[in-house]
Amino acid sequence: MEISALYHECESNYSYPLKENIIKITLRTKKDDDIKNIYLLYNSKYLFKKERYLVEIKNKISTKYNDYYYIYLKVEDVRIGYIFKIIDNNDNFYYYSENNILINKEYEFDKCDFDYFQLPYINKIDIVKVNKKFNNRIFYQIFVDRFFDGEKEEGNIINDKINIIWGDNNNITSNTFAGGNLKGIIKKLDYLKEELGISAIYLTPIFESYSNHKYETYDYYKIAKDFGDETTFKELIAEAHKRDILIILDGVFNHLAYYSPIFKDVIKNGKKSKYYSWFIIHNDDEKIDLENKNYESFGFSKHMPKLNLSNGSVQEYVINICKYYLKNYKVDGYRMDVADEIAHTFFKKLRFELKNIDENVFLISENWHNAHLSLDDGSEFDSVMNYPFTSALIDLLGYKRIDEIEFIYRINELLVRYKEASLNNVLNLVSSHDKARFINDCNNNENLALIGYSLLFLYPGIPMIYYADEIGLDGNNDPDCRKMFIWDKNKWNISRFIFIKSLIDIHKNLDLNNEDYSFKLDYLKEYKLLKVSIYNKFNDKEIIINELINLSTMDINIAKLIDDNKLILLSSNYDIKEKIIKKEGLVIYR
Repeated sequence: MEISALYHECESNYSYPLKENIIKITLRTKKDDDIKNIYLLYNSKYLFKKERYLVEIKNKISTKYNDYYYIYLKVEDVRIGYIFKIIDNNDNFYYYSENNILINKEYEFDKCDFDYFQLPYINKIDIVKVNKKFNNRIFYQIFVDRFFDGEKEEGNIINDKINIIWGDNNNITSNTFAGGNLKGIIKKLDYLKEELGISAIYLTPIFESYSNHKYETYDYYKIAKDFGDETTFKELIAEAHKRDILIILDGVFNHLAYYSPIFKDVIKNGKKSKYYSWFIIHNDDEKIDLENKNYESFGFSKHMPKLNLSNGSVQEYVINICKYYLKNYKVDGYRMDVADEIAHTFFKKLRFELKNIDENVFLISENWHNAHLSLDDGSEFDSVMNYPFTSALIDLLGYKRIDEIEFIYRINELLVRYKEASLNNVLNLVSSHDKARFINDCNNNENLALIGYSLLFLYPGIPMIYYADEIGLDGNNDPDCRKMFIWDKNKWNISRFIFIKSLIDIHKNLDLNNEDYSFKLDYLKEYKLLKVSIYNKFNDKEIIINELINLSTMDINIAKLIDDNKLILLSSNYDIKEKIIKKEGLVIYR
């Protein structure tokens, strides 16, 4: 057995409570190592020296290089001490504790005071929880300028910067102003709720800014006049809530506009400005140098100076903005832009302040990588945009640089990355305003795109649709991914719309993201099929849902896998009568 591959850590994703009396304990080993049995020896840490319970750990999930053995343990005493006992196929035995790995040597329990692993106390407040207000929602991201011009429909012109005819998607540039606004969203709420089934909207920024995207704000307390005003925004919130649609705002606080009054004051007064310390200025220079950019910014853009959110005054400034919209407009949460570049201490303080106003406020981190530090202890964010999931789908279906087995390893890596409640909270996506639309990732292969959407809605977490993906809008990277929504249904990809609508119905009607939900991927080598297995409890009944996906180059008969008693929930490229999944086809059944 490879001893160096063994890993466990107390009070981490390897050892944590799911409820006040249920804990999950995980041990990492080398993949396919020489292991016959793994046992957990445990008890109250105050009784551990005298006596222990012994239970075998049988559950296992595998990544490319490691196996993760895990157990759910129901405990009466919430102060747990434990060690692992491992037996290999030659009957050698190993004791793994916090400080030692003993080989073929008995563990000295009478001398273990400083040596065993522990979960010292289960404090209710420390348990990371599923946000039940959000966990079964279907998100919809709207890039406001490109969704719908509801003001024009009423004969109003509120945006004098419009420079394109609505629908002319061949001429989108970084400087295009199409005229979408908040009134347009209000007018399409019934479409989103009744026709599609959306229950939460994530709006790209709506605060005052000169750009079409509004990602460089100059006044956080004003609604961008291109989009409407405060009255219209209140109407949007009220009408959305009336339909049980929640509203998430884009919190762009990593940086602001170089033309904002705050930064202009520093440009004018240098070190004498009361806002000088609100920014990170190189070499403590006396003055701002716009030409040579002697200050930190978003990316390399001199137009987006970075706010110093390690500064207490800046923290208070941003927290007050978030509290203002939470209290006065009843927004339901924030997606925090560039969250991975902002101090963790700020987000801890922000969460504390906002949760004291609304315990259900939903806080989402933008982080394209591993966000465990923001989610681990539940003190910062509820959720993260799950771009690693997006990446795995693109590598499988778009770039085709991984096969089904490698995809399983990648997904399993994500399943062990976060605590289970965090997995229920993550925001899963395939398209967004920051990347090409998924159909373009799939090289315009509609069949592969549908496979990606099916996995999006079956994977643990909250699925999000980027506006107009459901009607077949395409688009490469920014600005092409920000085309205008085409409202003429004769130009829609109706089969795509029906497919996504069906996935939404399945997800909602079977409550596919509750606390009893489990997700597993397998590769059926004999059939060359990727298999999704889902276990769920719904209305006190056990539900098993499966999906078979054919990424091979041939049609596959699955008559031996699906009997006549199975209910087909959704399919694509599937011959129901002959039970044949065609190339790039799928079938979801229960």
